[in-house]
Amino acid sequence: ARETSARAASVLQSGAPNGARFVPPENVHLTIKFLGQLPEEVAPRLLRAVLSRLATTEPFEVEVGGLGAFPKARAARVVWVGITDGGAPLARLARRVEAAAARVGIARERRPYRGHLTLARLREPAPIPIDRLEAPPPVRFAVREVVLFRSDLSSSGARHSAVARLPLGKGEVDLDLVSTHPQG
Repeated sequence: ARETSARAASVLQSGAPNGARFVPPENVHLTIKFLGQLPEEVAPRLLRAVLSRLATTEPFEVEVGGLGAFPKARAARVVWVGITDGGAPLARLARRVEAAAARVGIARERRPYRGHLTLARLREPAPIPIDRLEAPPPVRFAVREVVLFRSDLSSSGARHSAVARLPLGKGEVDLDLVSTHPQG
């Protein structure tokens, strides 16, 4: 999926408006829930709540492909590769994580969940000719875990590091986290 995203980004770069910031391939990910900055004491409670929801969620496959833009191609702020198959189990997973986060006091997302892989962000809304660009071929991958990432922002962009890996269904849990990552 990262290779597919990188190919799609290279197609976009030639006609991208000034100020478009492309996501480095190593940072491409499928966001389930954006948390923002968490107080140190919330992270362990969040992980326990999410783990209880994931224990009954079996691994599944997702297919990504095609291009799109938020809020719309005529005034894009985000350009993405979309979900072409597996959207229903992905949305269920997102609802479970959303419910777990709400249980520990994290605000619910108001917009409906739309799984995607972000390719670029634009500083100002600009038209992107999505219908004239060559869409990446679809690619499938297995969703076997949810990863809690910490993002450290700098002038050169975000650096993401995994804080915890939470398996779907029953599995071992790597909770290499919380006390060492208070800003998680």
